[in-house]
Amino acid sequence: MLFASTLEPTAADRAQTRNEQLVCALVTLETVGCFAIPMVTLAMGTVYSPVLVASAFGKLAAWRPLAEFVLGWLGVVGIWRLLNLVWERPRSDPRPWLTLSFVGCGCAASLLAATAKGPGGLVLLIPLVFLPMVCALHLVALNRRSLFL
Repeated sequence: MLFASTLEPTAADRAQTRNEQLVCALVTLETVGCFAIPMVTLAMGTVYSPVLVASAFGKLAAWRPLAEFVLGWLGVVGIWRLLNLVWERPRSDPRPWLTLSFVGCGCAASLLAATAKGPGGLVLLIPLVFLPMVCALHLVALNRRSLFL
């Protein structure tokens, strides 16, 4: 009986688990909020991807939106891997180079979007570039031990 009682979680353990789940949920909400508008543009790019591919074969300038599209989806995979690290809390990421490469692709897509000529100016730069970049840096900072150790 002594061993069975020591294996049961204490009130402090349950409170710590609830706090960890709350932090994970808040980080997930932050990520969803920061990536809402870029995800809408990626979804629209998915719908128009046959048009993007067809137009890319004729002109060199048409490759830019296609590159933003592909790099953006690779960035989504990187953010998904970072969120998985937040929720799972492993001791280390089995492939940190892959996670950081995918996040770098997403940052490259944001930089391509920032340098594109079009309407909107600073109004579109904040939700399409700055918020996702800051959120990605925050996720990398939260997972620094599992990524860099």
